[in-house]
Amino acid sequence: MLDYGNRNYDAALGRFITIDRFTQKYLDKSPYHYGANNPILYADKAGDSIIVTTNERLYDGVARDGYVESVRNHDDIGRTYLASTFWVYNETIKEIDATFYIQQNFTPFLAPGSDNRFTQKNPGIRREAFAHEDGHRDQFSESILNSTDFSVKLDTHEGEKKYSGGVQDILDAIYSDYETNLTNALEGIKTDNPFKLTEDDVKADEKAKLDVNVNSALNSISKDVRDRLSESNRNDPGHSDANNRSYRYLGGKRNSKYNSGRKSIIFWGNN
Repeated sequence: MLDYGNRNYDAALGRFITIDRFTQKYLDKSPYHYGANNPILYADKAGDSIIVTTNERLYDGVARDGYVESVRNHDDIGRTYLASTFWVYNETIKEIDATFYIQQNFTPFLAPGSDNRFTQKNPGIRREAFAHEDGHRDQFSESILNSTDFSVKLDTHEGEKKYSGGVQDILDAIYSDYETNLTNALEGIKTDNPFKLTEDDVKADEKAKLDVNVNSALNSISKDVRDRLSESNRNDPGHSDANNRSYRYLGGKRNSKYNSGRKSIIFWGNN
């Protein structure tokens, strides 16, 4: 039995045996479903509305600190990075749902359908590179979904406040404070309202503050995730963790040229 926090998974059955705690948001799906029945794009092991999804692969270079650089300097042929975040306020259950978008970018030589000297001289390199970068994708996904030690500081009505825990813990706490502040503000204009604010004015003001705080929190968490993965890979220059993860995508193959670092990848000028 595997405990994912909000629900449990029976590995022998290959099924979640407890329902998604937010099943009322997905009335068109089974309460036991995983990742909106689309595990290729979505990861939601805990059933806690934090979604990690992979954008369509790009083939125009490699991401470096948020920028796309050419890979024709032969430094790398693929890179996986946390590209952006998106969130919505769920009116049904009064909760914030967050989505993290992971991007993979590869040399144009690996684009589907391309036939060039690079792929000819390195048989299987496309599949191996994809598998390795999928290993990095899984690292990002697990860090986002499983980490419980994130910490962010935000400006609130009471001054700077620290929020700690997993992603959903932090978002839940921010939203709880928003509800409290909204209630207090609506009560406040009944007895002290020199600027003749309406309820709609107050709601819009508090919602704007909520927007700022959630965006700040997700930006801080995203930076933390990127920093953790960068530090991990610096301490593991051979990327052995990503390599080990990639082998399951390669059917257990462990002599991958791209993974080993000991076998030369042949580049031929501008191809």
